Amino acid sequence: MKILIDKETAQSDVERFLEARFVTDEAKTANSAVVKKLVESVQYGQISIDASGAITQKLNSPIKGTDGSTVLAKLDYKLRLTMNEVDMIIQGGEKNANMVYAVPLTGQDSILLGKLDTSDVMVLANIVVFFTT
Repeated sequence: MKILIDKETAQSDVERFLEARFVTDEAKTANSAVVKKLVESVQYGQISIDASGAITQKLNSPIKGTDGSTVLAKLDYKLRLTMNEVDMIIQGGEKNANMVYAVPLTGQDSILLGKLDTSDVMVLANIVVFFTT
């Protein structure tokens, strides 16, 4: 993959996301490897972070329908998540920790998210960390 965004800009973008999520310095330090991965994801154009701190993930492997058309090419994450939203997914029987958070964060159902390529799931997992700390 080719670097599209310089490291300083990427770090600034990730910091904006972390500030919007009220992530403490202690949590940033404890999850420094994840922060580094988010910075890299911005640099490679896998994620973009808007002025409010909200993330859009461009999928490495878009999900295709049976006719070959693209069904899902990106995931838009909201910045806030309530416990009621998480509880609804758990009560629905979802056991995968990433999906419990990713479903309400992205508005996509777990069946569709279950079709994500593992490289896209790794990016998703790094984002979800900061909704659980």
